[in-house]
Amino acid sequence: MTRQVEELNKTIKVLKGKTYWKTLRSAKAIYQRCTQPSNRRTRSIVFIVGCQRSGTTMLTQIFERDINTTVFAERSRLSSLDRPGQLRLNPLDEVKKVIDREPASIVVLKPLVESQNTPELLDYFENSKAVWLYRHYKDVASSYVVKWGKGHSAKALRIILEKQQSDWRVEHLPESVHQIVREHYSENMDSHDASALYWYVRNSLFFSRRLDTDPRVMLLNYGELVVMPVETMCHLYKFMGQEFSGAKIVSMVHESSLSKGQAIRLTPEIDRLCGDLMTKLDNAFRILKNGT
Repeated sequence: MTRQVEELNKTIKVLKGKTYWKTLRSAKAIYQRCTQPSNRRTRSIVFIVGCQRSGTTMLTQIFERDINTTVFAERSRLSSLDRPGQLRLNPLDEVKKVIDREPASIVVLKPLVESQNTPELLDYFENSKAVWLYRHYKDVASSYVVKWGKGHSAKALRIILEKQQSDWRVEHLPESVHQIVREHYSENMDSHDASALYWYVRNSLFFSRRLDTDPRVMLLNYGELVVMPVETMCHLYKFMGQEFSGAKIVSMVHESSLSKGQAIRLTPEIDRLCGDLMTKLDNAFRILKNGT
């Protein structure tokens, strides 16, 4: 089987773009069905959570390159019932039925809009872990504006401000965070300020939901992932209780995306607010990394 995997990798390596990913997934499914009995005995379920534009897509692509994984993106058959966005997970019993049919030994999900529900997801799915990926707030704010335009984050903040209970952005937000949004939000606020404030809202959930004290959750710094991808992924696979499949799965990782937003200017109040949370995240990252 090892020789067959090596030949498979050689064939897939010459492909590019959508053809690459489609061929890779098809080949993995065949391989995993052949090894299904042993896969099921050691299965891990991994949730990638955190704030959007924090490198979560890159992390899913790293996992996708492992022949032992099945990866569900934000929009997948696990969120097929959510209309129109197809972002929210289907009822968990339905999600479990799909996962149970997968032959992979590692099942990866990226339900970013469910990040606030991480404890509930971990409680429901046996042998599951979560990875909260965080990135510098200026880089995220810059990426937000480039990706979605100038008004996107302000609209999200308005939803939070109005406490629209049907929206996922409002779930599990403590009143203290609502108060911070009220203090800093304005209809004509700068787009980068709005995006940085939204970064604050989403990443504050890591602490308000007590994920920093949950042994099932790993906090992952985006900068460390791109600077030391092999060491970081080795640590992550150890956390998952799985064998790291080798440096080949991080061969596309590079440092060019670091510090892209450092030139943007935020208002001093929002810069200080986000800077304090960034320091808190960095401190928690060091503590959790050294303690595992």
